[in-house]
Amino acid sequence: MRKLTKEMINHYLGVQPIVLLDDTEIWRRLISPNTKSLLGKIVTEPGISMVDTIQGEFPGDEVTNLNQHQINGARGQHIRFPYLKSTYQTERGKVIVKRDQTKVVVLGWYGKRGEKDTAGQLIYKVAIRDRCFDGTPYANDCSLQDFPRHDPELHKPLLADASSVELSIYGFLPGTRVKDYLGDEEHESFIAKPFKFIEDPELFLQHFEKAFKSALAPGQIAAPIPDMAPFMSANVEKVAASRGYDFAEGAASHYHVCRWGQAFGWRVTDPEKATIINELTAGLARLREKGIRLTRSQESWVCVLQSLPRKYIPDQLYLGGATWQHDGLNKNYLWMHKPLTDRAKGLLL
Repeated sequence: MRKLTKEMINHYLGVQPIVLLDDTEIWRRLISPNTKSLLGKIVTEPGISMVDTIQGEFPGDEVTNLNQHQINGARGQHIRFPYLKSTYQTERGKVIVKRDQTKVVVLGWYGKRGEKDTAGQLIYKVAIRDRCFDGTPYANDCSLQDFPRHDPELHKPLLADASSVELSIYGFLPGTRVKDYLGDEEHESFIAKPFKFIEDPELFLQHFEKAFKSALAPGQIAAPIPDMAPFMSANVEKVAASRGYDFAEGAASHYHVCRWGQAFGWRVTDPEKATIINELTAGLARLREKGIRLTRSQESWVCVLQSLPRKYIPDQLYLGGATWQHDGLNKNYLWMHKPLTDRAKGLLL
């Protein structure tokens, strides 16, 4: 009979190490300088509460009930495990920190009056989640998690004897959303989730032509906060390593995100998908050799374009048959990882 130790009991029933980050360290390491400048200084002591409702204070502040538990007979209104919430008023908005057993989420809201402020919006979201329960139904009881992680094959741990955290980041400058400038909600929807338009190739190409000429990459519905990428890469790694984690992981939504990760030492986890990403990269290199110069955002759009039927792909932008491996519509994720310690590097050998 396997001995169940106190440490194991705490691991399975208690909070995970990443959740124990204090708010001072979160403010210092997980909120970028540009974001602090936008939100302004903290002007109140935190409001601290335990919350079990799905609805939040503003759009983007909601949580989830992925396992569809019914609390007091009300499906879809409450979550199974309450989460701890800290709310800070800033000079120009709010910072909210949420914690449950496995995840920390940091939200930045720009605007003084929450939902009543039509000019206000969610501009910043950083989440770090312990992956110890991925591949089990328990993973979906994380109320701060947007997507299911219960599939034992698609979401199995990177290594059986290693610990890891998943990172996700979101950061856009206030007042720069596509629909605010163009008044075109459909085009914003296209930029947010272009693969939803694949089944209508002609409509896809109409939006593609417009998006291709813009500075926005797939998924970027507004201008990104400039210092997000370098700041978050270094600081998340330090935070996770200081809590004893072996790896940082993330699911790359688009080609430019994958290339960003690779530039900071992240690797595609699945060897077969890594080969496909290399094929896309080689295809883009061939375009450069032909004199077709693309920005990083345009490269990412060209990778999305490859999912159209061949007859709809312009010959000068065809990459040879490889397609992007994470469309946001199904369970096909493009996991990436980065070792954080010497031990982790040794485990990959």
